[in-house]
Amino acid sequence: METTTTENGVVSCDDVISKLKDDGDFDKLRIKIIRKLKENEELRTSIVSIVKQSEAINRPGVEKSKPRQLSDAIRQEVGGKLNEQISAALWEIIRSPDGMKTEITETVKSVYNKLMRPKRARVEHNHRDIGIMNPVRVDEVSMAEQQKEVVNRSLEVVENDNTRDTNNERCDGSDEDLDAPPGFG
Repeated sequence: METTTTENGVVSCDDVISKLKDDGDFDKLRIKIIRKLKENEELRTSIVSIVKQSEAINRPGVEKSKPRQLSDAIRQEVGGKLNEQISAALWEIIRSPDGMKTEITETVKSVYNKLMRPKRARVEHNHRDIGIMNPVRVDEVSMAEQQKEVVNRSLEVVENDNTRDTNNERCDGSDEDLDAPPGFG
């Protein structure tokens, strides 16, 4: 992938995010986040409790319902509350230093630095070609600020992608019965 940098050596957030996605780093992080979410017993217990208390599951004649109909009724009744809890748990995982924050930050910084290296090399090479002994380097302070912006934007993108995945309804038109709610199978 060719990256676009401005004349002052800035790598954009979109460049870093594209590189993360192209190289598979984004999916690897996303899978780890989802695994940690699934391992959250407190969240699982809370979700089970909310579902068991729903009117949809406790109404008369529910045992005659198809699992798909029951799942849709539960989602309609308590889906918003469940999504709030899942979203909060996702953010906790993403922002927690012992969760994924450190790994996400290191991955984004690594990709950012990889994208900056070719720019630095071009600048140094061009300066050597024209006889400048001390090549101009990208200001390390502005680079740190750029990294911070890229990391924050990447955290938002990861959270939004994961939240979107938890909100996705089956839209394949399939009426096949689910044994477990999406993400808990």
